[in-house]
Amino acid sequence: MPRRPNASTATLTATEIGRLWGISKQAVANWHKKAGCPRNPDGTYSLPDVIAWRESHWQSQLEDARASRIDEADGLGRLRDEKAKLAKLDRLERERVLCRRDHIHEGLARIAGLLREVGEQLGREYGREAQRLLNDALGDMAREMKGMFPEDGLYEEPNQ
Repeated sequence: MPRRPNASTATLTATEIGRLWGISKQAVANWHKKAGCPRNPDGTYSLPDVIAWRESHWQSQLEDARASRIDEADGLGRLRDEKAKLAKLDRLERERVLCRRDHIHEGLARIAGLLREVGEQLGREYGREAQRLLNDALGDMAREMKGMFPEDGLYEEPNQ
């Protein structure tokens, strides 16, 4: 029959500590090696020290678990926010408030083509200088559009 330790002064073996917590002596050794459970130089364990360590260790694990849940909740919150933004953009596109970038480019290319045709007609009727002025304006417009729609596809909203 195992001895009954005096809780305030007891020094116990790994096997006895294991019996108290319902774990193996190897698990107790792992507490010492991997988690810092205090052990006496002679290889025994002070029951009060082990109890204090376990309470502290459990508290630490509990705090880590809470922090993990908070991080998860924060991540889920950000995910929900991003999904809401995507849903809003999808709704605005369906309502034709937003246009797809490629549609804008196609439309502007058609407009530029029409304006170039007008420039050729102006050139025939009023001379090459009128056509050059229109072509310069179209070049300015193309550069402005390139700034509005950069190649990397990233668009930052202007500060309000």
